Amino acid sequence: MAEERIDLFEGLHNAVESAAPDLLRELLQAMVVTLMGAEVDALCGAGYGERSPERVNARNGYRPRPWDTRVGTIDLALPKLRQGTYFPVWLLEPRRRAERALVAVVAESYVLGVSTRKVEDLVQTLGIIRAEVLGAAEELSRRGQLAAAGDVWHIGLDEIAVALDDQKLDLRDRVAARLAAFHADQGRKPPLVISSDGEVPALADGRQDLPAGALPGTPASAGVVEGPARVVTDPTREVLRAGEILVAPFTDPGWTPLFIHAAGVVTEVGGMMTHGAVVAREYGIPAVVSVTSAVERIKTGQRIRVDGTRGFVQILSES
Repeated sequence: MAEERIDLFEGLHNAVESAAPDLLRELLQAMVVTLMGAEVDALCGAGYGERSPERVNARNGYRPRPWDTRVGTIDLALPKLRQGTYFPVWLLEPRRRAERALVAVVAESYVLGVSTRKVEDLVQTLGIIRAEVLGAAEELSRRGQLAAAGDVWHIGLDEIAVALDDQKLDLRDRVAARLAAFHADQGRKPPLVISSDGEVPALADGRQDLPAGALPGTPASAGVVEGPARVVTDPTREVLRAGEILVAPFTDPGWTPLFIHAAGVVTEVGGMMTHGAVVAREYGIPAVVSVTSAVERIKTGQRIRVDGTRGFVQILSES
């Protein structure tokens, strides 16, 4: 019998049709409850029931909120705070896209046979690992082995473990060298095309099918959209507002949260199967990739048109 390759969402649809939605809802609910709990703990400055001098708020029960998803309605219990109000904007306002991303993770977990408990454990483990790394960073910084706690993200877990055992191990020069290399690499402009032998072929002259002044690129996700541009070079420092068009040198999985509000995507490098193109198609937003010098030629606030069907970008007006 020939092997069948089933798309994840086709597999999810088949699972729903075969009476699997109850389990999927249970898995999805477990993940969302864990994520909301982690966010509330961060807002409170301490975990549920934890005594801590850093606590700035506390939970005060729950309020019910139905959440309509592709696998049915889930009755959520949103945590209430003693001071202020908690509302998971990331989940309930841009619901369709956030929900689709969460369902994708849960569906894949289901297909792989991951239990509800393991999905919850996965989310908790990721938080625990980060907390442990941050704790180690503070200790290494206090000892003087790191110049600053934030430098821990430039060393590996094995190096952290060795440094914790050896207080004489100075990591500052190592981090400084890696930071210098990192900043140097940020200024690099990768060629649009490079062969497997490392050669950069000469590209043909400009296309003749474009409107005057349009920036050519590769169509990656069909559709046309107009809106204000938001140029982002560091996804950890920028926030996209709903309706803005993401303009970036490239994207990888670390950029995915920005796609939730993006009305369209423009990148300097990429192809049909690179991260930005795949995620844009998944979210149903127009995208054009391989737009030369997009982050220099397009400015934040400018109104632009992204034609993801024909593969070009137009700057319509200044900010």
